[in-house]
Amino acid sequence: MRGATVQTGDLIFLPDDGKTFSDMISRSTAMSKDSVALNGKTAAATKTLGSRDPETSNGAPAPVRASLPTYTHVAMVERGDDGVHIMHATVKRGCIRQSLAEFIADRGADADVFRASRALRDPRSIVRRARAMLGAPYNPSFRIEQSGYYCSVFVFQAFANEHLFHLTPMTFGPDRSVLPQWVDYYRKLGLPIPNGEWGTSPNSLLAGQALRFIGALADLDRLG
Repeated sequence: MRGATVQTGDLIFLPDDGKTFSDMISRSTAMSKDSVALNGKTAAATKTLGSRDPETSNGAPAPVRASLPTYTHVAMVERGDDGVHIMHATVKRGCIRQSLAEFIADRGADADVFRASRALRDPRSIVRRARAMLGAPYNPSFRIEQSGYYCSVFVFQAFANEHLFHLTPMTFGPDRSVLPQWVDYYRKLGLPIPNGEWGTSPNSLLAGQALRFIGALADLDRLG
């Protein structure tokens, strides 16, 4: 949506990029479309002629996301005097802070931006908590008790004082099954598969009413 801008605390969700690891996450954590609310509408909802969309803070109609991809990565926006930066947990580099331009160069602009459905209590606290995790390694086990962070738990911890998100039972395949790829993945790690244990995923962060869709990253006035 042209004219909209990213703000501190916005979250950037990236869809499945077709690579093996991303595909494993996508196939394991896809949410029921009826369980994800966007601007008060479920993702399965469609805009009907003459219906009135929810409004943004300036009174303009808010964008409606009528269909929802399965997301496999999530990152957090920090907007300050030095520009727009992204903080997130990455597989290869651990927890990093990079400019939005660098993020797009690495990941592309095929991403969606979401914002808390209510005003954040303390955006500066979110930034402080996120910055405290920078330099930590990536956590490939997805077990919260293990050192490091994975992308969605990085966001979960940054927003801990906002009480927006909840831990959910982790899934590694449809209908409580475990994909063969995860069996091989955890065998190489030498760890049991934490199927059903508490954790997070990009898609679980979107469950419920905590976030609302702002727009596609490529369409936002990112530096305005």
